[in-house]
Amino acid sequence: MLDIPMRRYEKAIFDHELLSAIFDMISIVHVGVFDHEYPYVVPMNFGYKIEKEFLKIYVHCAKEGHKVDLWNKNPNVSATFSTFSNYPDKHYMHTNHDFRSIMARGKIRLIDKKQDPKLFGEGFQLILKHNHRQPNDFSVPHMMFMDLYLIECDWNHVVGKSENPVRTLEDVSFPDVYNLPFNDERHDYTDLFTRKIEEAFEKARKGEKEC
Repeated sequence: MLDIPMRRYEKAIFDHELLSAIFDMISIVHVGVFDHEYPYVVPMNFGYKIEKEFLKIYVHCAKEGHKVDLWNKNPNVSATFSTFSNYPDKHYMHTNHDFRSIMARGKIRLIDKKQDPKLFGEGFQLILKHNHRQPNDFSVPHMMFMDLYLIECDWNHVVGKSENPVRTLEDVSFPDVYNLPFNDERHDYTDLFTRKIEEAFEKARKGEKEC
């Protein structure tokens, strides 16, 4: 079960397929790490892979820098993904905005190209794929001054969230409210209010769909 339960549990998203679709909407991850009295948060490009036991997040950066020093001191990091849709001049289904977000916690580690070339290659390919780049968009000089890092997040530390209900893949993308008929009815949360959050989470861990 999640280590920090979500207060607005009806907004929680655990289904891996839905989380994957949300990741595909977002191009930037904000990675937070400990830095003495204050958190240090860095926006980064990323690639991801969803596995049964872990969410894998790949990021790349220069070989030296403040964030690298901090990661070496303490590998515990947080990763936040978010996207927002605002339509203040048109009320739709009792709201005038919508969002999708994913929050995760895990440990970050350097992927050594010589020790694990397969994982190194997979990570860079996933970053390129997620950012709609071609395999040759990283030149040899690029590879010489960049390092690849992997954040592994246990599913106990991963949860998605949305302003409006997301039950199917069709619900993930934001509605084009300006081309939809006026509708100011509230969204129906009945099934989400009555679901057992523990069961929903466990089904997601096992790769099963919520009923």
